[in-house]
Amino acid sequence: MRRAFSSATVSSLLLILATALLLRAVRGYRPFPSVDDFAYVPLARAAVFPHLFPQDLMVQGFVLHAPVWTWAVRLSERWMDLPTLFWSLTILLTVATVAGAHRLLRALGGGVLLPLLAWIALSGRVNGVMRGQYEGLVGDSFHVQWLALGLLLWAYAAFVERKAVLSGILLGLAAISHPVVALHGAFVILVAGVLRRWGGGVIRSGLAAIAVSAAVSIPLVLQLVRTRADIGVPASWLVEFGYLFRTPHEFSLEYTTPTELTFLGLVVVVGAAGALLLLRGTGGDRVKALIGMLLGHSLLVGSALLVHGPWAAGGDVVETSTFPFLLHLSRTSPMLLVVGATLALGAVES
Repeated sequence: MRRAFSSATVSSLLLILATALLLRAVRGYRPFPSVDDFAYVPLARAAVFPHLFPQDLMVQGFVLHAPVWTWAVRLSERWMDLPTLFWSLTILLTVATVAGAHRLLRALGGGVLLPLLAWIALSGRVNGVMRGQYEGLVGDSFHVQWLALGLLLWAYAAFVERKAVLSGILLGLAAISHPVVALHGAFVILVAGVLRRWGGGVIRSGLAAIAVSAAVSIPLVLQLVRTRADIGVPASWLVEFGYLFRTPHEFSLEYTTPTELTFLGLVVVVGAAGALLLLRGTGGDRVKALIGMLLGHSLLVGSALLVHGPWAAGGDVVETSTFPFLLHLSRTSPMLLVVGATLALGAVES
Protein backbone atom coordinates (compact mmCIF):
# COMPACT_ATOMS: atom_id res chain seq x y z
CA MET A 1 0.00 0.00 0.00
CA ARG A 2 2.85 2.34 0.91
CA ARG A 3 4.62 1.50 -2.36
CA ALA A 4 1.48 2.24 -4.37
CA PHE A 5 1.01 5.53 -2.52
CA SER A 6 4.62 6.52 -3.10
CA SER A 7 4.38 5.61 -6.77
CA ALA A 8 1.22 7.71 -7.19
CA THR A 9 2.82 10.64 -5.37
CA VAL A 10 5.96 10.52 -7.48
CA SER A 11 3.87 10.28 -10.65
CA SER A 12 1.84 13.32 -9.60
CA LEU A 13 4.96 15.33 -8.80
CA LEU A 14 6.52 14.46 -12.15
CA LEU A 15 3.29 15.39 -13.95
CA ILE A 16 3.16 18.75 -12.13
CA LEU A 17 6.81 19.52 -12.79
CA ALA A 18 6.65 18.53 -16.46
CA THR A 19 3.46 20.54 -17.02
CA ALA A 20 4.89 23.60 -15.27
CA LEU A 21 8.18 23.54 -17.18
CA LEU A 22 6.37 22.98 -20.48
CA LEU A 23 4.05 25.87 -19.66
CA ARG A 24 7.01 28.10 -18.83
CA ALA A 25 8.79 27.08 -22.05
CA VAL A 26 5.70 27.87 -24.14
CA ARG A 27 5.01 31.20 -22.47
CA GLY A 28 8.60 32.39 -22.12
CA TYR A 29 10.00 34.80 -19.56
CA ARG A 30 10.40 38.58 -19.44
CA PRO A 31 13.57 39.46 -17.52
CA PHE A 32 13.75 42.08 -14.80
CA PRO A 33 12.81 44.93 -14.92
CA SER A 34 9.33 44.16 -16.19
CA VAL A 35 5.66 45.03 -15.59
CA ASP A 36 5.52 47.26 -12.48
CA ASP A 37 9.13 46.78 -11.38
CA PHE A 38 10.04 50.30 -12.52
CA ALA A 39 7.57 51.74 -10.01
CA TYR A 40 7.42 49.34 -7.08
CA VAL A 41 11.09 48.44 -6.72
CA PRO A 42 12.13 52.10 -6.12
CA LEU A 43 9.31 52.39 -3.59
CA ALA A 44 10.52 49.24 -1.88
CA ARG A 45 14.08 50.57 -1.88
CA ALA A 46 12.79 53.80 -0.34
CA ALA A 47 11.23 51.74 2.45
CA VAL A 48 14.44 49.79 3.03
CA PHE A 49 16.79 52.75 2.54
CA PRO A 50 14.94 55.99 3.49
CA HIS A 51 18.04 58.11 2.84
CA LEU A 52 17.90 57.39 -0.92
CA PHE A 53 14.99 59.75 -1.61
CA PRO A 54 15.13 62.42 1.12
CA GLN A 55 13.42 65.13 -0.95
CA ASP A 56 11.02 63.07 -3.08
CA LEU A 57 7.67 63.82 -1.47
CA MET A 58 5.76 61.58 -3.89
CA VAL A 59 7.85 58.53 -3.02
CA GLN A 60 7.64 59.30 0.68
CA GLY A 61 3.87 59.77 0.56
CA PHE A 62 3.05 56.73 -1.55
CA VAL A 63 1.83 53.72 0.40
CA LEU A 64 3.28 50.49 -0.96
CA HIS A 65 0.25 48.21 -0.71
CA ALA A 66 2.22 44.99 -1.18
CA PRO A 67 5.06 44.47 1.33
CA VAL A 68 6.32 41.47 -0.67
CA TRP A 69 8.21 43.94 -2.87
CA THR A 70 10.04 45.27 0.19
CA TRP A 71 10.88 41.77 1.35
CA ALA A 72 12.22 40.95 -2.12
CA VAL A 73 14.50 43.98 -2.04
CA ARG A 74 15.77 43.04 1.43
CA LEU A 75 16.40 39.50 0.21
CA SER A 76 18.26 40.73 -2.86
CA GLU A 77 20.56 42.83 -0.70
CA ARG A 78 21.60 39.80 1.34
CA TRP A 79 21.34 36.81 -0.96
CA MET A 80 21.11 37.34 -4.73
CA ASP A 81 20.57 40.12 -7.24
CA LEU A 82 17.00 41.07 -8.20
CA PRO A 83 17.11 39.73 -11.81
CA THR A 84 18.16 36.27 -10.57
CA LEU A 85 15.75 36.41 -7.65
CA PHE A 86 12.76 37.37 -9.81
CA TRP A 87 13.59 34.66 -12.36
CA SER A 88 13.76 32.07 -9.56
CA LEU A 89 10.50 33.31 -8.06
CA THR A 90 8.78 33.13 -11.45
CA ILE A 91 9.81 29.50 -11.94
CA LEU A 92 8.81 28.52 -8.40
CA LEU A 93 5.50 30.36 -8.69
CA THR A 94 4.72 28.63 -11.99
CA VAL A 95 5.31 25.20 -10.43
CA ALA A 96 3.31 26.12 -7.32
CA THR A 97 0.36 27.44 -9.35
CA VAL A 98 0.26 24.34 -11.54
CA ALA A 99 0.42 22.24 -8.37
CA GLY A 100 -2.55 24.20 -7.00
CA ALA A 101 -4.52 23.51 -10.16
CA HIS A 102 -3.64 19.82 -9.84
CA ARG A 103 -4.79 19.84 -6.22
CA LEU A 104 -8.13 21.34 -7.24
CA LEU A 105 -8.53 18.72 -9.95
CA ARG A 106 -7.56 15.95 -7.51
CA ALA A 107 -10.32 17.13 -5.17
CA LEU A 108 -12.75 15.76 -7.75
CA GLY A 109 -10.87 12.49 -8.06
CA GLY A 110 -8.95 13.37 -11.21
CA GLY A 111 -5.53 14.76 -12.01
CA VAL A 112 -4.37 13.02 -15.18
CA LEU A 113 -5.81 15.78 -17.37
CA LEU A 114 -3.68 18.46 -15.70
CA PRO A 115 -1.83 19.33 -18.96
CA LEU A 116 -5.19 19.94 -20.66
CA LEU A 117 -6.29 22.11 -17.74
CA ALA A 118 -3.06 24.10 -18.03
CA TRP A 119 -3.57 24.51 -21.77
CA ILE A 120 -7.13 25.79 -21.32
CA ALA A 121 -6.65 28.04 -18.30
CA LEU A 122 -2.94 28.86 -17.98
CA SER A 123 -1.33 28.85 -21.42
CA GLY A 124 -2.17 32.47 -22.18
CA ARG A 125 -4.44 31.81 -25.15
CA VAL A 126 -7.33 33.45 -23.27
CA ASN A 127 -6.65 34.88 -19.83
CA GLY A 128 -9.73 36.74 -18.65
CA VAL A 129 -11.19 40.21 -19.11
CA MET A 130 -9.89 43.73 -18.48
CA ARG A 131 -7.27 43.65 -15.68
CA GLY A 132 -7.34 39.87 -15.50
CA GLN A 133 -6.67 39.69 -19.22
CA TYR A 134 -3.05 40.68 -18.65
CA GLU A 135 -1.24 37.31 -18.76
CA GLY A 136 -3.91 35.64 -16.65
CA LEU A 137 -3.22 33.42 -13.66
CA VAL A 138 0.43 32.73 -14.47
CA GLY A 139 2.57 35.68 -15.49
CA ASP A 140 5.73 35.74 -17.56
CA SER A 141 7.61 37.58 -14.82
CA PHE A 142 7.26 38.05 -11.08
CA HIS A 143 4.44 40.18 -9.71
CA VAL A 144 2.57 40.20 -6.40
CA GLN A 145 -0.74 39.75 -8.22
CA TRP A 146 0.35 36.38 -9.61
CA LEU A 147 1.70 35.37 -6.21
CA ALA A 148 -1.66 36.22 -4.62
CA LEU A 149 -3.58 34.35 -7.33
CA GLY A 150 -1.43 31.26 -6.78
CA LEU A 151 -2.07 31.40 -3.04
CA LEU A 152 -5.77 31.91 -3.70
CA LEU A 153 -5.87 28.80 -5.88
CA TRP A 154 -4.41 26.77 -3.02
CA ALA A 155 -6.90 28.38 -0.61
CA TYR A 156 -9.75 27.25 -2.86
CA ALA A 157 -8.41 23.69 -2.95
CA ALA A 158 -8.16 23.62 0.84
CA PHE A 159 -11.70 24.96 1.22
CA VAL A 160 -13.04 22.35 -1.20
CA GLU A 161 -11.34 19.69 0.94
CA ARG A 162 -13.02 21.16 4.07
CA LYS A 163 -9.74 22.41 5.52
CA ALA A 164 -11.17 25.75 6.61
CA VAL A 165 -8.30 26.97 8.78
CA LEU A 166 -5.67 26.12 6.15
CA SER A 167 -7.80 27.88 3.55
CA GLY A 168 -7.92 30.96 5.78
CA ILE A 169 -4.17 30.93 6.35
CA LEU A 170 -3.56 30.84 2.60
CA LEU A 171 -6.14 33.59 2.08
CA GLY A 172 -4.36 35.69 4.70
CA LEU A 173 -1.04 35.21 2.90
CA ALA A 174 -2.74 36.26 -0.33
CA ALA A 175 -3.95 39.41 1.45
CA ILE A 176 -0.39 40.25 2.46
CA SER A 177 0.67 39.77 -1.17
CA HIS A 178 -2.24 41.63 -2.81
CA PRO A 179 -5.26 42.84 -0.77
CA VAL A 180 -7.68 43.18 -3.70
CA VAL A 181 -7.08 39.63 -4.93
CA ALA A 182 -7.67 38.34 -1.40
CA LEU A 183 -10.85 40.42 -1.09
CA HIS A 184 -12.22 38.78 -4.24
CA GLY A 185 -11.19 35.38 -2.91
CA ALA A 186 -12.96 36.01 0.40
CA PHE A 187 -16.16 36.87 -1.46
CA VAL A 188 -15.91 33.71 -3.58
CA ILE A 189 -15.28 31.51 -0.53
CA LEU A 190 -18.32 33.11 1.12
CA VAL A 191 -20.49 32.24 -1.89
CA ALA A 192 -19.09 28.70 -1.94
CA GLY A 193 -19.73 28.29 1.77
CA VAL A 194 -23.31 29.50 1.48
CA LEU A 195 -24.03 27.17 -1.44
CA ARG A 196 -22.38 24.32 0.45
CA ARG A 197 -24.23 25.25 3.67
CA TRP A 198 -20.95 25.35 5.57
CA GLY A 199 -21.19 28.58 7.53
CA GLY A 200 -18.85 27.33 10.23
CA GLY A 201 -16.13 26.71 7.68
CA VAL A 202 -16.52 30.22 6.26
CA ILE A 203 -16.23 31.75 9.73
CA ARG A 204 -13.13 29.72 10.65
CA SER A 205 -11.54 30.51 7.31
CA GLY A 206 -12.25 34.22 7.72
CA LEU A 207 -10.89 34.36 11.26
CA ALA A 208 -7.71 32.55 10.20
CA ALA A 209 -7.24 34.96 7.29
CA ILE A 210 -7.67 37.97 9.57
CA ALA A 211 -5.23 36.56 12.12
CA VAL A 212 -2.55 35.85 9.51
CA SER A 213 -2.83 39.18 7.70
CA ALA A 214 -3.61 41.46 10.66
CA ALA A 215 -0.02 42.42 11.47
CA VAL A 216 0.40 43.75 7.93
CA SER A 217 -3.11 44.60 6.74
CA ILE A 218 -4.35 46.68 9.69
CA PRO A 219 -1.39 49.13 9.74
CA LEU A 220 -1.57 49.27 5.94
CA VAL A 221 -5.28 50.14 5.94
CA LEU A 222 -4.74 52.84 8.57
CA GLN A 223 -1.87 54.28 6.56
CA LEU A 224 -3.94 54.24 3.38
CA VAL A 225 -6.80 56.06 5.14
CA ARG A 226 -4.45 58.75 6.44
CA THR A 227 -2.78 59.15 3.05
CA ARG A 228 -6.11 59.30 1.23
CA ALA A 229 -7.34 62.01 3.59
CA ASP A 230 -4.31 64.16 2.78
CA ILE A 231 -4.52 63.88 -1.02
CA GLY A 232 -6.87 66.80 -1.56
CA VAL A 233 -7.62 65.76 -5.16
CA PRO A 234 -11.19 65.41 -6.49
CA ALA A 235 -12.32 61.85 -7.19
CA SER A 236 -13.20 62.82 -10.76
CA TRP A 237 -9.57 63.81 -11.37
CA LEU A 238 -8.28 60.50 -10.00
CA VAL A 239 -10.78 58.59 -12.14
CA GLU A 240 -9.87 60.45 -15.32
CA PHE A 241 -6.10 60.57 -15.00
CA GLY A 242 -5.23 57.99 -12.37
CA TYR A 243 -7.28 55.17 -13.87
CA LEU A 244 -8.80 55.83 -17.28
CA PHE A 245 -5.79 57.64 -18.74
CA ARG A 246 -3.06 55.51 -17.15
CA THR A 247 -4.60 52.06 -17.52
CA PRO A 248 -7.65 52.18 -19.82
CA HIS A 249 -7.30 48.49 -20.69
CA GLU A 250 -8.09 47.56 -17.09
CA PHE A 251 -11.53 49.18 -17.16
CA SER A 252 -12.66 48.75 -20.75
CA LEU A 253 -13.74 45.95 -23.07
CA GLU A 254 -12.07 47.62 -26.05
CA TYR A 255 -9.01 45.42 -25.58
CA THR A 256 -11.02 42.19 -25.31
CA THR A 257 -12.08 40.47 -28.54
CA PRO A 258 -15.50 38.84 -29.02
CA THR A 259 -13.70 35.51 -29.43
CA GLU A 260 -12.11 35.85 -25.99
CA LEU A 261 -15.43 36.73 -24.38
CA THR A 262 -17.09 33.79 -26.14
CA PHE A 263 -14.35 31.42 -24.96
CA LEU A 264 -14.71 32.64 -21.38
CA GLY A 265 -18.47 32.17 -21.54
CA LEU A 266 -18.12 28.68 -23.00
CA VAL A 267 -15.76 27.62 -20.21
CA VAL A 268 -18.38 28.72 -17.68
CA VAL A 269 -21.14 26.85 -19.52
CA VAL A 270 -19.04 23.70 -19.94
CA GLY A 271 -18.00 23.92 -16.29
CA ALA A 272 -21.64 24.17 -15.23
CA ALA A 273 -22.49 21.17 -17.41
CA GLY A 274 -19.64 19.20 -15.86
CA ALA A 275 -20.91 20.14 -12.41
CA LEU A 276 -24.36 18.75 -13.21
CA LEU A 277 -22.80 15.46 -14.29
CA LEU A 278 -20.63 15.30 -11.18
CA LEU A 279 -23.60 15.95 -8.89
CA ARG A 280 -25.11 12.68 -10.08
CA GLY A 281 -22.17 10.72 -8.72
CA THR A 282 -20.21 10.79 -5.48
CA GLY A 283 -18.43 13.81 -4.07
CA GLY A 284 -21.40 16.12 -4.37
CA ASP A 285 -20.23 18.21 -1.41
CA ARG A 286 -16.97 19.17 -3.11
CA VAL A 287 -18.76 19.79 -6.37
CA LYS A 288 -21.12 22.21 -4.63
CA ALA A 289 -18.14 24.13 -3.28
CA LEU A 290 -16.67 24.44 -6.77
CA ILE A 291 -20.04 25.46 -8.18
CA GLY A 292 -20.11 28.22 -5.58
CA MET A 293 -16.65 29.34 -6.67
CA LEU A 294 -17.74 29.34 -10.30
CA LEU A 295 -20.78 31.39 -9.34
CA GLY A 296 -18.74 33.78 -7.20
CA HIS A 297 -16.25 34.57 -9.95
CA SER A 298 -19.07 34.83 -12.49
CA LEU A 299 -20.67 37.47 -10.28
CA LEU A 300 -17.39 39.39 -10.05
CA VAL A 301 -16.87 39.32 -13.81
CA GLY A 302 -20.52 40.17 -14.44
CA SER A 303 -20.25 43.15 -12.09
CA ALA A 304 -17.11 44.34 -13.87
CA LEU A 305 -18.89 44.17 -17.22
CA LEU A 306 -21.90 45.97 -15.75
CA VAL A 307 -19.85 48.80 -14.24
CA HIS A 308 -17.15 49.24 -16.89
CA GLY A 309 -18.79 47.99 -20.09
CA PRO A 310 -19.51 50.36 -22.99
CA TRP A 311 -23.12 50.66 -21.84
CA ALA A 312 -21.91 52.10 -18.51
CA ALA A 313 -19.74 54.89 -19.98
CA GLY A 314 -20.46 58.25 -18.40
CA GLY A 315 -22.17 56.81 -15.34
CA ASP A 316 -22.32 59.15 -12.34
CA VAL A 317 -20.82 56.61 -9.93
CA VAL A 318 -17.82 55.91 -12.15
CA GLU A 319 -17.18 59.61 -12.78
CA THR A 320 -17.34 60.78 -9.17
CA SER A 321 -16.08 57.85 -7.09
CA THR A 322 -12.89 55.79 -7.10
CA PHE A 323 -14.65 52.90 -5.35
CA PRO A 324 -15.47 50.83 -8.50
CA PHE A 325 -11.87 51.20 -9.65
CA LEU A 326 -10.37 50.28 -6.29
CA LEU A 327 -12.43 47.07 -6.29
CA HIS A 328 -10.87 46.05 -9.61
CA LEU A 329 -13.64 43.52 -10.15
CA SER A 330 -12.01 41.95 -13.22
CA ARG A 331 -8.63 41.30 -11.58
CA THR A 332 -9.39 37.69 -10.61
CA SER A 333 -11.27 36.79 -13.81
CA PRO A 334 -8.57 34.20 -14.76
CA MET A 335 -9.86 32.09 -11.86
CA LEU A 336 -13.09 31.64 -13.79
CA LEU A 337 -11.17 29.66 -16.41
CA VAL A 338 -9.48 27.43 -13.83
CA VAL A 339 -12.64 26.62 -11.87
CA GLY A 340 -14.77 26.09 -14.99
CA ALA A 341 -12.16 23.87 -16.65
CA THR A 342 -11.68 21.91 -13.41
CA LEU A 343 -15.38 21.07 -13.23
CA ALA A 344 -15.50 20.10 -16.90
CA LEU A 345 -12.37 17.93 -16.81
CA GLY A 346 -13.37 16.46 -13.46
CA ALA A 347 -16.56 15.22 -15.10
CA VAL A 348 -14.54 13.69 -17.95
CA GLU A 349 -12.25 11.84 -15.53
CA SER A 350 -15.00 10.63 -13.20
